[in-house]
Amino acid sequence: MASVRRVIEDAVSKAVAEELQVRNGLLAAHASLPTDIWSYIWRFLPMTSLVTASHVCSAWRLQLLGLPTLWTRLELTAGERPHLNTAGATARMAALTSRSGTLPLTLAIYDEDPDDATWQQIHVLKPYLGRLLNLEFVVPNAVGIVMRFLLSLDCQSSLRSLVVVHPLFTGFTRRLSRQWRRPHQGLLVKLPALVHLELGYTLEFLPTAFSYYLRTLQTTCTTLVHLALVLIACPQLEDIDVRVVGPPHEGVWSISPHTLIFLEPEPGSGTIYRDVQRSTARIHTVRLSGIHAVSESGLLELFPPSQSARRSYSLHFRENSISSVFHVFNDLKDPAQSVEVSFITPIAAGSWEHEIMVVSATRRDDMHREIALPFSSGARTMMDAWDAGLSQLHVAELVLSESLWEHAREQRITLPSIESVTLLIDSDPHALELYALMEKESCPCVWPALRTFRLVGKKDLKVRLAVETVFGLFRNLRLPRPLGTLYVEGITFIGDVKAIHSMEQVEKVVYV
Repeated sequence: MASVRRVIEDAVSKAVAEELQVRNGLLAAHASLPTDIWSYIWRFLPMTSLVTASHVCSAWRLQLLGLPTLWTRLELTAGERPHLNTAGATARMAALTSRSGTLPLTLAIYDEDPDDATWQQIHVLKPYLGRLLNLEFVVPNAVGIVMRFLLSLDCQSSLRSLVVVHPLFTGFTRRLSRQWRRPHQGLLVKLPALVHLELGYTLEFLPTAFSYYLRTLQTTCTTLVHLALVLIACPQLEDIDVRVVGPPHEGVWSISPHTLIFLEPEPGSGTIYRDVQRSTARIHTVRLSGIHAVSESGLLELFPPSQSARRSYSLHFRENSISSVFHVFNDLKDPAQSVEVSFITPIAAGSWEHEIMVVSATRRDDMHREIALPFSSGARTMMDAWDAGLSQLHVAELVLSESLWEHAREQRITLPSIESVTLLIDSDPHALELYALMEKESCPCVWPALRTFRLVGKKDLKVRLAVETVFGLFRNLRLPRPLGTLYVEGITFIGDVKAIHSMEQVEKVVYV
């Protein structure tokens, strides 16, 4: 057997470079290869990498077919041609699935152009779904197919992980039928072992037909959210991930109304919502992204603070949702709750080339709630957040444009847990220089835990900053101890640069 393994490994190394397509470490079955072989991919126990035998002799093939453990992780993929949507492919799917015998099965289904035939070939897998542990769907705009698949599961399914991802393409013209827009309550009894749920969709590019795009977007999101609301009630579910992935195009984020995902229940869904409220106490991880706005009724009622276990909230918002977000988290009275939030915050128009997204890996501290929060522009935004409860949260990182720097200091925004501050400097730092040179003897230290400071100038603008300005900035901070590290990026200093390295307020200066 050892010699056979060596021969196969050498023989298939060429095929790996030419034929192999592997996603997420799953085994793949590609219909473009001959019918009697259909691309066998397996993982030998003593090996660490995947190998494939796409054109092997009958003796090797028989050896492989006799090892059920090699067929427990399958990926079904349709390439440029609709290979999955053929009778031959359907038959081979059934044959492949049966290779694993009675062992637990992990399945990933990828199809770039789904149609009714996609459902037919997926339906062939039904006899083997009783031992399905993990399922990943990447089938664009085929919510109906996913729902039919889930509803076809036998009662007491062993499925533990469900991932449904829908890339959104502008060429999609079919509308979801009303029959599949809302999940059926029967799913609850069919998925008693479900632990991980991941739902989302991807915006590939910005389409021309905006009005049609928004209608399709809202329909897809509504379906996914209602699916999540139903599946949350699964008795073993612990991990929820609902996300929206879009291109870094400013137009996508400025669509009005920006209704990607709402946690608020729609009219007529009250029964589902009440069932959900009674079923979320055990959820310990909640990750939501691409959300426009969340209110108390949308977040706290859906995922109330858990008394039995520590809950981690990981949310991703736009800047215009700051007020409602902090109002929500200010009501999380349990200090054992962990909150990590990131904001996509566009810098003032014409100032920075693209949006800045800061996600801070905050330290775990059972005595504080945690939040990673970047601010960029608009003094009103900061004050809204402050009034809504910013002072009650554990803030690990703060990002300020120069226009907000003076405002933060003048208002004495006290953040006792702040460890890192990033100051974004544009091409006209005169206001910053004037402020830095002003002595404020009466202003106490409001950021006592600060250890890292970053001075970042806009690229390609050759930002010039006087050395005296840097001295003034740190003099006004009134730090109780020297700063650990000062990072400098995209800035040219005017004056005695060596003096910066000898500042009493800074232990180390690093040029990026």
